[in-house]
Amino acid sequence: MPAPLESSPLSGSPALLAFLRGIERRAWVFADTQCGDEALARQALASALQEFVRESQGEAIARWPLHFWTALLRQPALTTPRADAQTPLATLTVGPRAALLLRLVAGLDFSHAAAVLGVSEAAYRFALSRALADWERIAPAPGALEALRDQLLARVKQLDPTRTDELAALRTHALSPPSEAPVVPPPERFGRESTPGWPRWAVASLVILALAFVATFFWPFGTALAPNATEPLPVETITATPGYDDSAVVTHPDYALLAERSDRIAIDHAALLSWIAAGSPTVESLKAANSLEESALEDALHPDMDQEQSP
Repeated sequence: MPAPLESSPLSGSPALLAFLRGIERRAWVFADTQCGDEALARQALASALQEFVRESQGEAIARWPLHFWTALLRQPALTTPRADAQTPLATLTVGPRAALLLRLVAGLDFSHAAAVLGVSEAAYRFALSRALADWERIAPAPGALEALRDQLLARVKQLDPTRTDELAALRTHALSPPSEAPVVPPPERFGRESTPGWPRWAVASLVILALAFVATFFWPFGTALAPNATEPLPVETITATPGYDDSAVVTHPDYALLAERSDRIAIDHAALLSWIAAGSPTVESLKAANSLEESALEDALHPDMDQEQSP
């Protein structure tokens, strides 16, 4: 068993030490209840402690609980279904069980619990309501939920000394400075020291580049044109612009512009309207342009009006 925490050299501040000592019991009960395996819970808690200590540098103390529970729930052991179904709580699925434990064990409110799970508050409330409904179906006795809460909190307060020492060891390991990797000296060179100068591969590369440059003056690449000669360019095939049917208009990125029929009519008559605007038209000219646009709009909306009104 490693030495107690107070005698170990720590890299964290006293505030960080006090925070971990105050939250590690709840974290252990949470991890053990969520995954149902003590070995996996111990491994998940150890990894979460190390991640939190590493990520808490420079963070505000008020945000430490959010970062800690997020790091704990990131562990794969806490996001996989439980293999055992011996207890009623184990029959809940992973998401609703985590939502319930964040309230009963971690004591987080709705907004912080939703942030830990990475979902919206509405989604968290839905998961919590589903967990409560499943719990009432599994344990329909009156006061079953309150009994579960009291049982979990009793586990938090009454950890055995062996578990307490184990949590202290995990905390010590997380707060200890990382061990420095040993400096490996470079391998000794045997034989005669090489004289300073360019390496052989660099000299060979320069020679190859120089030969390639000289070869460009003597080696013709392709058919060369005579002076003042011309060569026709290949004919470029231009595909026609596809028509905008209903499906193309709806799926077009500029659907809002294409769907505005009156704007489309103005675009079709942009040249005429620009010519009128450039000549400072009178009121009668503007009325004529407006009547033209209105008639075009009416024809576009009712293309068969003349046929319907004809005797």
